[in-house]
Amino acid sequence: MLLCRAAGAVAMKRGWAIGFGAAIILAALWVGANSLNPDSRARPAEAQALATLLHQTATPRPLPTAIPTPVHLTGRDPSDAELLNLLSQSSDNGVSIRISHPIELKRFRLTRSGIELLVVTGDDVLASNGRWEIPAAFGAILAWEQNEYVIRFLRIEHGDTTARVESQLEPSGQIIFHFYDMGRSGRNDPQAQRSVMVLMCNTEPSVIVHYGWEQSEDTVAVQHCA
Repeated sequence: MLLCRAAGAVAMKRGWAIGFGAAIILAALWVGANSLNPDSRARPAEAQALATLLHQTATPRPLPTAIPTPVHLTGRDPSDAELLNLLSQSSDNGVSIRISHPIELKRFRLTRSGIELLVVTGDDVLASNGRWEIPAAFGAILAWEQNEYVIRFLRIEHGDTTARVESQLEPSGQIIFHFYDMGRSGRNDPQAQRSVMVLMCNTEPSVIVHYGWEQSEDTVAVQHCA
């Protein structure tokens, strides 16, 4: 009986010792874990600082689209390149002139109502509306106003593979642009030809267009400024 009691006491002491030792080990592991992660307590503060930084950082904005510098022709005898740069700023019903190779322009001057006009034509340019490009020709009238040339009229006609234009001045004062070589058959397709007749009333153009078979001079209507 005494032996049993002694054995139980020894076992109880061993149990307490094991429990106490386990508690010490767990405490040591907890302290070690905290010591190995010294920034674990600082995470909430760092997260707050990061959130504040992101909140204060401005969202990047797209850069504004570059706007081409307007061309001004202040010389009385501009070069072909200068004229083309000026004309490319304008459009004919949403169609603009594009240049794919050097172009030689034809021009002549005249005076109407005391205003000097410059008539310009060009073959084998490109017509573009931003979605497609196609061979074209153009006729333009510029007026000398306030010491620079200003576009007062621009007509662009395009064909399938090419386009040509000729200009002439009528005794009535009309400026006529004859467009041809625009059909699939070129000159053999008169329905693709047209004549654009312009009468400058001061600096405002009055326009008549004849298409196709109406290219004969007998059908050209005489028009007068009011």
